[in-house]
Amino acid sequence: MAEINRQVILTLWGSQHVDWTSLGLNGAAGGILLMWDKRVVEKVEEAAGYYSLSCKFRNVIDQFEWIFTGVYGPNLDSERGLFWEELVGLISWWNAPKCIGGDFNVVRFPSEKYGLAAFSYAMHDFSDFITEFGLMDIPLEGGMFTWSNNRKISAKSRIDRFLFSLEWADHFGLVNQHRLPRLLFDHFPILLDYRVRRWWGSYVFPRSPSHIIASRLKALKLDLKKWNSNEFDQDAIKSQITDFYQHLYTEDCVGRPLLDGLPFSSISTEEATWLERPFEEEEIFKVRSLNAIFLTLIPKKANVVEVRDFRPISLESCVYKILTKVLANRLSRALAVIISPSQNVFVHGRQMTDSVLVANECLNSRIKEGLPGVICKLDVEKAYVHVNWSFLLYMLNRCGFSLKWRRWISYCISTVRFSILINGGLEGFFGSSRGIHHGDSLSPLLFVIVMEALSRMLSRAVEGGLISGFQVGSTDNQLVRVSHLLFADDTLIFSDTNPEHIFNMRLLFTWFEAISGLKINFNKSEMVLVGNVHKLDSLATIMDGESISHLLMHCSAASEVWNFIFSIFGIQWVMPCGVLDLLSCWGAGCRSIRIWKVWDMIPLCIFWCLWWEGNTEETERSMLELKGMVLKNSYGFL
Repeated sequence: MAEINRQVILTLWGSQHVDWTSLGLNGAAGGILLMWDKRVVEKVEEAAGYYSLSCKFRNVIDQFEWIFTGVYGPNLDSERGLFWEELVGLISWWNAPKCIGGDFNVVRFPSEKYGLAAFSYAMHDFSDFITEFGLMDIPLEGGMFTWSNNRKISAKSRIDRFLFSLEWADHFGLVNQHRLPRLLFDHFPILLDYRVRRWWGSYVFPRSPSHIIASRLKALKLDLKKWNSNEFDQDAIKSQITDFYQHLYTEDCVGRPLLDGLPFSSISTEEATWLERPFEEEEIFKVRSLNAIFLTLIPKKANVVEVRDFRPISLESCVYKILTKVLANRLSRALAVIISPSQNVFVHGRQMTDSVLVANECLNSRIKEGLPGVICKLDVEKAYVHVNWSFLLYMLNRCGFSLKWRRWISYCISTVRFSILINGGLEGFFGSSRGIHHGDSLSPLLFVIVMEALSRMLSRAVEGGLISGFQVGSTDNQLVRVSHLLFADDTLIFSDTNPEHIFNMRLLFTWFEAISGLKINFNKSEMVLVGNVHKLDSLATIMDGESISHLLMHCSAASEVWNFIFSIFGIQWVMPCGVLDLLSCWGAGCRSIRIWKVWDMIPLCIFWCLWWEGNTEETERSMLELKGMVLKNSYGFL
């Protein structure tokens, strides 16, 4: 495999439109080579194991994502346990339709090996693996065996095969695997074929080649219409869309930390009483544009392929519209008291153009000073849908809203039931456990309150010197530092090019996601450079989040600290890939309440110590000192 190059690949494939990946030799066993047509599929991700090589592909035409795993199984029973564990890990890691193929070096039944009469443990393990993960093992056409030694004392077996999930087969149609003639090797090639190619070959027409192609295309068109009506019925489409949004509006069962140490502006007792005053008849009759409640799906872009490419807009019933409208009219007047000046959208008495003017002035001042800087334009992924209800009510409490008002808001967001408008009809009737919905007059105001948490966190970070903004003004007495501006779910952050500040900013976003459920979509976010910026690649890498997980979890120092803590508790723990995954899966598996409290705050304590040691300490601590620092701060956290 080390000698594989593009020239060899082109010779094997016979076309320029090819891409490939390979896994090197494993001792005396052969390697694995995967090749594909770039015009048909594109590689999304890749994972290499000891016995397997996997790729996540996306079809170019329909954007369907699926997994293919090429395997070269061990020949020794003592190594097969590791082989199955590796495949189980890959299947669990990627939740997508999958196909597994290659030389498993094991058979399922005695009939698949010449001269064998009894079952073995290896056969049972193979069958258990197929059954547990719902894989399909279809018959082999064209012969019984896929390998033979070509000697006088014949040895034959079926050790090569394709396995695939039901979802994979549903997408690609009727699949069959066929044994092809072999040329030089002791293995027979296996062809995995599916319905369309067999369909094409079944059309037989006489006359010239051009007439045959035209006739086949015409016949194929008619059969595809029948296939579409049989396989892609309206009920399946409706069910899939309904299930997608029901899952989307279901909150993950994870514990989220709070911001009790962060100050927030609070409304006065008089203002809280004013919000709870009896509703007046005039307020009710001012409400207009009442609609029935259902979700209508608006495409967010042309040529929509997936359900996620639609934006759900809520069309509400008359009664709910009245409730949310009168509550929104009152709440809008209270926002000016509790919302910081960095937010001007949906706040009574403020204009969005004010933020535009401030952003323009920040940019002009930075350019005139001749200092390099970065403006980060951030997009919150599915902002309204991912709002955590508990955090929203927590923010209302921190901002001084009374228990009665919070109960009103809780009633409005938690009692809604969704039906989805699909092809002119309503489908589904389900509730939700998270999110506020587009089209609701109350939702933008509640979202502004949620985003106030991010605004306060950024302001506290600026005060502590963890991040820096742009200075605006002509004299020292008039200098104003602007670090961020928020436009609902769009955020502008102004910073210098110090990598530590960019890292702190990225860490702050991760923390905000953990507490609120709102995730920054870095694929739609942008970094605008101001002036002559050096080390752009390193800044982009930090914002992409790869450095955070490495520095806080996977580098040598961090890894040793984690192992030290786990040894104290006497447990073994497999670290996930990222910080957010760790916070999500960190469980409280301790019977003692006192031990549970210590265990629950351990991740935050370690994150803090590692960040402090890497960003504020002038000299690097020894590993013994770092472990002592973690233990000392653990008591401080408690």
